[in-house]
Amino acid sequence: GAKNGCEASDTVEVIVKSGSNPPSSGVTANAGSDVEICEGESITLTASGGSSYEWSNGETTKSITVTPKTTTTYTVTVSDNGVSDNDEVVITVNKLPTIDAGSDVSIDQGDSVTLTATGGDSYLWSTGETSASITVSPNITTNYTVVGSKNGCEATDTITVIPTSSKGITANAGADVEICMGESIVLTASGGDSYKWSNGATTKSITVTPKSTTSYTVIAYKDNLSDTDEVVVAVNRLPEADAGSNVTIYAGQSVTLTGAGGDTYLWSTGATSKNIEVSPMKTQIYQLTVNKNGCEDSDSVQVTVIPYDPDANAGEDINICYGESTTLRGSGGEVFKWSNGATTKNIIVSPTRTTVYELEVMRNGKTDIDTVVVNVDFCGNEEIKNELSDTTFKVFPNPTNGILNINVNQVKKDYNLDVFSLNGSVVYKGEIKATDSNLTKHIDLSRFVNGVYIVRLYNTDENYVKKVVRI
Repeated sequence: GAKNGCEASDTVEVIVKSGSNPPSSGVTANAGSDVEICEGESITLTASGGSSYEWSNGETTKSITVTPKTTTTYTVTVSDNGVSDNDEVVITVNKLPTIDAGSDVSIDQGDSVTLTATGGDSYLWSTGETSASITVSPNITTNYTVVGSKNGCEATDTITVIPTSSKGITANAGADVEICMGESIVLTASGGDSYKWSNGATTKSITVTPKSTTSYTVIAYKDNLSDTDEVVVAVNRLPEADAGSNVTIYAGQSVTLTGAGGDTYLWSTGATSKNIEVSPMKTQIYQLTVNKNGCEDSDSVQVTVIPYDPDANAGEDINICYGESTTLRGSGGEVFKWSNGATTKNIIVSPTRTTVYELEVMRNGKTDIDTVVVNVDFCGNEEIKNELSDTTFKVFPNPTNGILNINVNQVKKDYNLDVFSLNGSVVYKGEIKATDSNLTKHIDLSRFVNGVYIVRLYNTDENYVKKVVRI
């Protein structure tokens, strides 16, 4: 400093202390900020500043949970690379307040009483009020609880208020109750030796079925004394369940049933959703129960199922080569029977000659028939063809408007000749003899209905089939 042109100097030393090591050591222990808790509470302390820790309570983890009973100081030693530092944290334990709502009290029925809590800085009563004092006037014995707070800590106390009759008798008609429209309820009085209800009954218990919300009053009598009480029976209207209109479907179809009228739903299927999807195979009634305000109502809906008549379908005609197999696929019914004796829906066949397979299906007690031709071609293997037969078999014209010509040539064996419709009705039966080396038969189909007919030439060894259309 300088003064009047002259100078002088001085020195001051600032010493920085942090535990056992100066900050230049690189380790600065931190046990966290001091904190307050309530008696009986726990708190987690977390240290920082190093890689290893040791607390004054012997624990060596970075964080510790403690539950001190009184105000306590916790010290932590933080170490890193052989260098350590200390810090401490103070846990202040605040005692719980002693909350007193006062002694239980009896009052004359209809009177009021003031309840006053002490021991706290703020209060919350079970009535919702937050003042230290509240005024109550219960008709029945009632417990009142108050939560008091002080220094951030809470405690509770309860007081019981008991109303009594100044007449020496207390009538009790029971607690108010809710019922559903149409239901009955038993009301039971107490407090006397004899009773008289507002509906004229003189029994202790009465059964009532009010149509709307109704108050019932009872007078209790004992030793020439009397008292009065009332009970309210609230009547809730029934919901109106609606399962929807009856519906008709075909077998195999699905339909969505839509419920209405309640807050909750229960179908006879066990489903609890408002809407359900069903697919019955026969006519069925579904019942819906709905609930609203504790009351129930039911409704039902009928799903009429129209069964399908059978519609046999053996599939389209198939061409295969000699020695091959093919799958015939049936449909149109529930029960299947093929002309080869198989009873499965689909069958695998390996005919060596062109063959007609007939399928009979059943459903709902009715039957239907269809046929399919498996044409066997020798696919260029003339040697096998010649080994089997030299017979030629022709049907013409095709289609025909009535007259059908059937030509059989190079006959070496006796054959049966059948003509039948797709429904199995035989319109012609005849024979071809081995002596008929080149024969043409003329069959008149003009008296039969239009459609597809099967011409079959066969014996025990051979089978020939042709389809012809009558127009």
